[in-house]
Formats: sequence, C-alpha cells, structure tokens
Amino acid sequence: MADLSHSIVSGIDQVADTILGYSLLSSGPALKDSFMPNGVQVHSHVATRVQEARVAGSAILQRSKIAAGVWPPPTAAPDLIASLHETGAAVRRLVADAKQAIRLVRASMAVDIAKAEEQRRLWMHGEQVRAMFQVWESSTVTVATAASTLPVDPSASQQNQVASPSESAAKAAVVLKDAGHLDDPTDGIVFENSAVRGGRLRFDEPFVRAFLMTHHSFTTSQDLMSVLIKRYELVPPLGIKDENSFRVWVECKLMPVRTRVLTIITMWVNNYFSDFLSDDKVLLVKLREFLNIKAAQDFPIKVQQINGLLTTQLAAFDSREPPIDEKQAPKPIVSKAVGKLADGFQHLLDVDSTELARQWTLIEARCFRAVSNKEWINQIWGRVHEASRTKAPTIDTMIGLTNKVTTLVSLMVVREEQEKARHVAIKYWIHVAQACAALNNYNAVTAVIAGLKMGPVRRMEKTWASFHKKHPKSSESFTKLSEAVSTSGQYANYRKLMKNVQPPCIPFLGVHITDLTFIEDGNPDYLPDESSGHLINFEKRRKVAAVIEEISQMQRACKYHLHTVPAIESFLMRLEITSTERELYAMSVKAEPIEDDSDDE
Repeated sequence: MADLSHSIVSGIDQVADTILGYSLLSSGPALKDSFMPNGVQVHSHVATRVQEARVAGSAILQRSKIAAGVWPPPTAAPDLIASLHETGAAVRRLVADAKQAIRLVRASMAVDIAKAEEQRRLWMHGEQVRAMFQVWESSTVTVATAASTLPVDPSASQQNQVASPSESAAKAAVVLKDAGHLDDPTDGIVFENSAVRGGRLRFDEPFVRAFLMTHHSFTTSQDLMSVLIKRYELVPPLGIKDENSFRVWVECKLMPVRTRVLTIITMWVNNYFSDFLSDDKVLLVKLREFLNIKAAQDFPIKVQQINGLLTTQLAAFDSREPPIDEKQAPKPIVSKAVGKLADGFQHLLDVDSTELARQWTLIEARCFRAVSNKEWINQIWGRVHEASRTKAPTIDTMIGLTNKVTTLVSLMVVREEQEKARHVAIKYWIHVAQACAALNNYNAVTAVIAGLKMGPVRRMEKTWASFHKKHPKSSESFTKLSEAVSTSGQYANYRKLMKNVQPPCIPFLGVHITDLTFIEDGNPDYLPDESSGHLINFEKRRKVAAVIEEISQMQRACKYHLHTVPAIESFLMRLEITSTERELYAMSVKAEPIEDDSDDE
C-alpha cells in the first residue's frame, strides 16, 4: 500500500511540474518577449490548483501509513478511500484549469503572431524595402557580413547611395546573428573531403548543375519548382520585432536567397529547357506565373532577362533543325535505285553506300539531339512496359532503328544462296560502316559490325574465308572497324578513339547506357541515416551527371551539313524487319550447309 501511495504522489508531482511550467510560460518573460506583448496571467490560479493536488496526495501518503500499521483504527480504510477520491477530484480540477490556461495561451499567441505577420507584411511592401531591392538589383549595394550590415536610408536609396553606419543597425545585426536568424545552415547535407556526398531536397551552389541535370531521379520538375518558389518566399523569423532589424534581415538574408533562386532558375532555363516543354508545358506556365506576379516586383530587370531567355529558347525549339552550310554540304548521290526503295530493300545494294550512310547519320543526329537529360535517368530506356517507354521515346527510337539495321545487315547476307552475292552484300555494308566512321557516327558503325558478326553470318566460314582472300582491302577495313568498337576492355579502343574525335559525332549509345547502368546499380539512391531518415545520394548524382554532361556536349555539337534525300530517309524510318534470329540461322544453313567432319570410309 505504501509503494502504491508513493507512486501516486510521484505521478502528481510530475504532472504538477509540467503544468506549472506551461503556466509560467504564459506569463513569464520568455513568452512575453518572444510572442505575447500583453501576456496571459494564469499562473497564480493554476499554482493554487497544483497546491490542492499536492495536499491531497500528501493526505493519501499519511493515511496509507496509518492503514498499514499493526493496529489500524476501524476508519483507516474508509479514510484512505476518501483521500483517493479527493485526490482524483483535485487532479481533475487541475487538468481542467490547465487546459483552459493552454487555450488562453494559444489564443493570445495566435492573435499576436497574426499581428506580427501583418506588421512584417507591411514592412516587406514598404517603400524602404522596395528601395533596398532596387539598390541591390542595380549592383550598387554589396551585402556585408551580419555584424556590419547597415540599413538603407530612404533618401539615400533615392540617390543610389548606401546609408552611413548606424549604431542601431549594427546592434540589430549582431542580435539577429546571435539568434541564428542570418544563418544558412547545412543541416541535411553530408560532407566528405569538402564535397557534398549526400543531402535532402535542397541546393548547394557548386552542385546546382548536377542537381538540375539529375533531379528527375528523386523528384519531379514541378515539385522542384515548388521548392524554389517556397525558398524565394522565405518567411521572416518571429523574433524580429522592429523595422530596423527587419531591414537588416532583408538585406543580409532575404536578398541573397532570392538572388540565388533566380540564378538557379536562369541556369535551369538556359541548360535544361526541355524540362519546361514536357507535360503540356505546365512547368513553363508555372514559371511565368511566378516570375511575372511575384519576382517581377523585386527584380524587374532580372525577370525581364529571364523572360527574354524563355522567348529565345522557345524559338530555338520551334526550329530545332540546324541550318545547312551550302558550301560545306556535299551534293547528294542519287541513283535510279533510290526511287525503287519504296518497294522494299531488294534494290538497297544499288543505292550508293556513302549516301545511305549520310541519310542514316542525319536521322540519328536528329534523334540524338532530341534526347533530353531525363531520358538517361533511372534506366528508363528500352523498358517493355508501355507506360515507361514513353519516358525515353527518343532513345527507344534510336535503339529500335539500330536493331532493325543490324538485323537487315544479317538478312541481306544470309538470304543470298550464291557466295559471290554474299560477298557483294558484305562488302557493301563494310563500305557503309566506313562512310559512317568518316562521319563519326559510331552508333551506326556498331550496328553494321554487329549485323556482320551475328551468329547466322559468323558461322559461314567458307564465305568469310573466300571474302578475306578476294577482298583484302575491305577485309582489312572490317578488321579495323571491328577492333574500334570491340567490347574488350570495356570498349577500351572506342573510349580512346572518342577522346580525340572532332565534332560532329554520334556516339555508340550502348557504352553510355552501360556506364549509367553500372552507376545506377552500384550506388544507392539514398544514404542511410538512422537519425533523420534517408538523404539523397549526391555522389551518385554527380557520377550520373558527369556521363550525361559528356553526352550533352556531343549533342550540342551534333550538326551535320548534309542534304536530306527523302526517299532514303523514308525507307530507313519505315524499315520493318520481322525475321527472327532462328529464321536467319535457317537461311544461313541453307546458303552454306553444315559440313560433316567425320571421315568418309
């Protein structure tokens, strides 16, 4: 019984201490100074209720000792039960009054916070703050450190001058800095050797480019824009109570933040404009609404520049096809066979191999330039699921054309029953590969070599033996091209070749897809952090961004001065090959039967 009584009294003391703390907060200097100029005087009443509960608890302790004695009086048990009821009633009264006190505190806080927010809103739209933004944008004011930041005098701002030092401004800056209101904390950022290794959805200036390039792997463009707008609309801390301190906070904190947000948006529009054209241009509409309604009030000149950049980018995307330099463009080689391509590939070998390589290169160059950065993210290329395929349509188009031509190359060799005709087909495609290599179209080179090395073609040993003997130059070219795009050493020869290649160039997509796959599979999307959840793995994004940036450089320079031959282009775009590898193998065996190696006896 004594242990139970001690537990009850201990519980009453804990509840009482907690409630007293809240009641003190309602009238104490901390609350009064921070939020409630008038205060709410409830502590005295709550303290009385606490004392009543503690007295009732003490009565329980005393009567429990009497009841636990050797010869307790007959009234000991009823007295103890009565004390328990009295204590329960006292605690209920205490809790009820405490709840009422908390409601009064919250109501008073809500009123005072609303008044403070309204005051800050008036300050934000005041003439002095507007003048500060004008001076900031015209680059006549330099943001100093928090300890030396000075407010802008209205008359001085009209003359585009900085106000003279004032003691009150310096004190305000020191107070704000000590309170942490001018800090830009790095919470949520993981550093390793002075580099950002991971973090949450936020920004750090040196990594903005990689962040913008790879943000599709962990968020959407619309959510990212919402984060930027929210950051632009940074709310002043509640601790700012006078206009002088508010102006210091605006100049030292708000102005740099808003400037960085507009700088990031400018970089986004300038380098990754395709993000703004997807999803029916919803992101573009959202950006223009933000610029013209909100940002234009603070930075009219900067907003005008961004709007001009948007107009330029839209015009560029409306006319993506780069102009042809007639002086550099060779005359198309068009034979009568070109007109027969509409009937199928039966007359393809009569089309000039160089011109076929040119038209193939033009198609792939147009597709390659159109690949957006987000198509390289998260291995979304080539997926079978129809909903996912639309996420990388251009890469899928290039992969599809490559696979079709590879199959066509093999088909045009194995379908010929005469060895001489097979030689003609092999030689033709080697010449096409040579012409593609001359145009730095290594995606096409790889497709042709892959077609000539498919199992159904490679097994025709007699055909290849006689071809090497009768066509040594073509055979030598085939060997060099095969070595250039060989998979050995993780495409070591190809990588070495690409370091010295001069634009324009169409790389072999398979190498970059392989690199991105290794990065995606070998690095987690998030860094485990037991204390605060998962952090975005920026080290992984940096590696992905390095590969995509290399591709982007080739995309920007991928401009061929070649004339289009509609008939050849139409043939390649409409190309449909239905033959399977098993059917190709059957044709190969028919053209060059399998030899019986057993001895005839």
